[in-house]
Amino acid sequence: MAMGDLTRLVNFGGARASTAPLSSWRGSHTGRLVAVIYRQRDDAQTPPLNLSPYLTGVQTAKSVDGAPGTFSATLKPDAGIALDVPDHVDWHAEIENGDWFRVLYDDGRSTWDVMIGTVDTVSVRLQSVQGADDPTWTLTGRDLTKCLVESQTLNLPHIGLATTLGIGSLLSALNFLSRINARTPGQVARALFRYFMGAAPRPTRGTFFRVPLNFPATFTAGPAPPVGRRQLSDVVDVDGYVVDDLPGVTAAFGSLTSIPAQGSQVWDTIRSYANTTLNECFIDLRPRPTVTTRSPLAYAVPKSGTGAGGVVPALIVRERPFNTVPGTAPHRTTEAENSPFQQLPTTTIDTRDVVSLNLSAGQERFNYFLVDAGGANLQQAVTFALGSQFGGGPVGPKGMFDGVPAIDLESVQRHGLRRMETTSTYINAVGDQIDVYRFWSRILRDWHMLAHTYLSGTITLAFGAPGIRAGERLILRGFGGHKDHKPPLQFYVEGVQHQMRVTSQGVPVCSTTLTVTRGTRDPDEIRNYAASFAVGAGSPLAEPGRTALANNAEAQAQAQSQASAATEGGASVGAGPAPAPEDVTGTGPDGQPVTVPPVVE
Repeated sequence: MAMGDLTRLVNFGGARASTAPLSSWRGSHTGRLVAVIYRQRDDAQTPPLNLSPYLTGVQTAKSVDGAPGTFSATLKPDAGIALDVPDHVDWHAEIENGDWFRVLYDDGRSTWDVMIGTVDTVSVRLQSVQGADDPTWTLTGRDLTKCLVESQTLNLPHIGLATTLGIGSLLSALNFLSRINARTPGQVARALFRYFMGAAPRPTRGTFFRVPLNFPATFTAGPAPPVGRRQLSDVVDVDGYVVDDLPGVTAAFGSLTSIPAQGSQVWDTIRSYANTTLNECFIDLRPRPTVTTRSPLAYAVPKSGTGAGGVVPALIVRERPFNTVPGTAPHRTTEAENSPFQQLPTTTIDTRDVVSLNLSAGQERFNYFLVDAGGANLQQAVTFALGSQFGGGPVGPKGMFDGVPAIDLESVQRHGLRRMETTSTYINAVGDQIDVYRFWSRILRDWHMLAHTYLSGTITLAFGAPGIRAGERLILRGFGGHKDHKPPLQFYVEGVQHQMRVTSQGVPVCSTTLTVTRGTRDPDEIRNYAASFAVGAGSPLAEPGRTALANNAEAQAQAQSQASAATEGGASVGAGPAPAPEDVTGTGPDGQPVTVPPVVE
């Protein structure tokens, strides 16, 4: 099968970079996945255990959903014709739970890091074929997210304060967080990771999730720790890919006391305060800060020894990189900020690179969007919103579209009520903070109001593509666009799965399967859809951050002044006093009649 023009577009310094050809991927048909084991019991001088001569199959899978990435490999006990490699290996004696693994992709010219994690299980299955034993070994593991999934919160201060343990108590963590000045989702997630993983200065504290002594030192994210004391928090970068100024601020102490009880996963605690209503929070490999992401080999280390490359495990906390309508959110003020999807690192492929494709649309449809602080003050928030909406007259489609909840009235009339409701610990719904509800409900609206039109599914490439990572953009050319000159399809890559099988002739065959969502030819089409609600409808709602028109005394005074001027001009001379304004009656978002008295100065 001929390969298409496989290229990669990356973002560097906030600017769109030019498209660079991935010429190194031309040899990917002959590439192979490699697995290396770093045993906890080995010293720094012991070489890692290279499983390549024994591999018959390898598979890795990673997603942006926050779950640990998975790894599995099938092994044989004998290396065949490989020289200087022991045969009849008992893998139960060689590898155990907690040993670290590293999966790489070798295309002959560069080595690409795919996954780093720790081993879960080692199992063997024995089948007898014509009297001969034919054991098959299976090795499983998960990426470094596993360490936080298997760590549990502790609420026993007399235990948590022991300096030999690399973890503090839950109560101490709350006190620790209360001293953070700006408690935004990114800062809280970073602080929780550092605290629970023992990342604070520890002259006398023991290690927590110790890194094997022979694991490469190049994966140390910060300053080098003492010899033999390197731990997980020294390896995972929590600075380079955590966005500090994400919207939302949590309470100093109150809301943090609602975190899961003792015994809950540290990872669940971190994600619950990353505000996953709007943000992504996951751990994956990313180019180290010293590597320019302009290079299409940002995830690779060239074997020639020239050029930069390499990755580091990183905690990633960022707003979901989906486009919004300009004016929806106060923290998105420029064209580029309203179109973050186009700024993602991007890989372009052709349909000639695809061996299988399964895409569908129409699985989801939403027309009602609401962000709620756990329901505690929802009634007060909605009442305030209705006052803002109805105070200027009967609410119309535009008013509902911009309201709280945000409602696509025409869609409701055609397809029934399709609700998307979610909660966030980062808002406290009181009257003077209704804008927070409005902003975040509108963001959900913009992200999902056309969800029923987006394509989602899987795309399998005819080769290994180790440079494509979860959380990036994919452009597919040549799909229904040759004859009518349609723009190429664009997708969000939610998950990446790499597979390798070794044929009976010893030839490795690799492929990459991408789980994609939000497939569209125009990621900015939401703007046209939103603009259609303003035609002849008019909105009584104010722009974000401004007072609603109906409650703006200055605007009302101006309107009264204009009316007086018209009266003085003779239009209504002698007409007598103006009648008292009537109550405004309309239909609320729940379909029930609502009457709101007008604001009279």
